[in-house]
This record gives sequence, structure tokens and C-alpha cells, in this order.
Amino acid sequence: MWRGLLDLVYPAHCGGCGGLGSAFCPDCRRTLLLLHPPWCERCGAPLAAPAPDLCRRCAGARPPAFGLARSVAAYEGPLRSALLALKLRGLRPVACELGKLLASLACSEVTSGVGTVVPVPLHTARLRSRGFNQSHLIAGPIAAELGARLLPTALRRVRQETPQALLGARARAENVRDAFAPGEPAARGVVLLVDDIYSTGATASACAAALMAAGASGVKVLTLARALLREPRGLELWPASADGWGGLEARS
Repeated sequence: MWRGLLDLVYPAHCGGCGGLGSAFCPDCRRTLLLLHPPWCERCGAPLAAPAPDLCRRCAGARPPAFGLARSVAAYEGPLRSALLALKLRGLRPVACELGKLLASLACSEVTSGVGTVVPVPLHTARLRSRGFNQSHLIAGPIAAELGARLLPTALRRVRQETPQALLGARARAENVRDAFAPGEPAARGVVLLVDDIYSTGATASACAAALMAAGASGVKVLTLARALLREPRGLELWPASADGWGGLEARS
């Protein structure tokens, strides 16, 4: 009753386009550019051709600490606007809609065998200033969908590093080195690490290393968006279908 009254007095605004009626409207869902194979078998980076199986970074001397990473859509258009509205303007209802979206579009490859979901943490200073952790809010629906434990305190951010968005790819790994430590309770078994955006994978790898050190048997990474730093030649992105959920069959 109270939710209906609030919706009447303060109707939801879409974080993607600003329209009334939904925190992330069907029209914006239809614009999603869903990622699909061929991609790197480990980090999910889009590849121009099925071979090789791994991208240059994952095939190198220092592969990421996680075993698998997948993202749902490209970080652009209304999805980018919605994530910025969530983080910079504090539109928390957007997180609920985006979390449901992530739960609906996550491929079984990354969710199978998962018993625990852990969001990428914020440093306590940033958490105080922002008032919430967007990754925690987005992770809730996927944990509920999987019937998995949601452990937001299994990881701690022990150092407030320079924002990753301000750094180049090489500097990001050094920037988050030793920035994360195990928390309590410890996450055991196969852990699904959830974040809003995947860029170079430096943050995800640092978090995975801390989780593995605390006793996790494996770490998979799931993000809603992926920043396409360099779009491979021949890469095709799927717009979502008319109902806003296209590409599910090919992704599962």
C-alpha cells in the first residue's frame, strides 16, 4: 500500500532516459547492446574471431586471479546513463531494476555451481559519502535468483585508491594492489563476485585474489556492463529484442 502511494506521489524516473514510470524503462532495455561470443574464454573480452580462445592479457604471464568473468552488455547508451544516475545522483531504485536485469540475463556458464555472492566493496570513506554500495544493491537480486548466500562483508577495501576511471590500463593493476583484504564471514566454495562495470579486470582480479586467500575454491565474476576499451574489428553487438530481453538463448 505504501509503495503504491509513494509511486503515485513520487513516480519513478528512468535512469536511462529520464522518463516516468520505471527506474529502467522497457524502451531503454531494448537499446541494450548485449555481448555474445566469440569472447575470451576466461575474462569474456569480445574477440573478432573464435580463435584464439584467450585474449592477450589472459594468455600472458600474469593472468587474472579469477577463473571466469562475464558481462551482460556494453557500457554505453542508456545503460551507462542509468549506472551514472545510480552512482552520482543516488537514484537507488535504478539499482533494483538493474539487479533484476542482471539476474535475468546472466548466463548459466557464470552462475552454475555458485553458493555465495560477494559484491565488490567500497572503502568506508566512500561508502559514508555515497551512502550505499551500488554493487551490493545490484548483487541482491542475483543472489536471490540463485538461492545463494549474499555476503557483503566477505571482502574489505582497506585502501582508498585513486578512482580507476582516471587511470590507464597499466596503472589500474598497480592502483588496486593490496587494496582488498578478506572480511568476515569468509566466503567458501565457488564465489560469484558482482560489480557494476568491468573495464580492465584489475579490480576483479585483486578481489578474487583476496577471496582465494581466504579459502574460496574458485571465483567467477559477473558485471552488468563492460567498457569496450578497444572494440575488435568485426565485433557484432546484439540489440535487445522487442521485449527487452533478446539474446538469452544464445547466451545461456
